[in-house]
Amino acid sequence: MKALELQGLTTKEVGFIEECIKAEALCVAKCAGYAHEAADPELRELCRDAVAGANRHIDELLGLLR
Repeated sequence: MKALELQGLTTKEVGFIEECIKAEALCVAKCAGYAHEAADPELRELCRDAVAGANRHIDELLGLLR
C-alpha cells in the first residue's frame, strides 16, 4: 500500500475509489441489460450511451489508482 500512499492516496481513499468502480460496473451491467430488452430504438440508444459513460468513469477511476 505504500506505493499508493506515495501517490497521495490513503487506504480509505483507495477503498472509496474501489467502491465507485463497483457501482459503475453495476450500472454498466444494468444498462446493458436494459438496452438488450428495450424495444424502442431511442431508449436502447440512451441505455447504450449510459453504458459508454459508465465505462469512461471506470477508466477514469482506474487512472487514479495507477
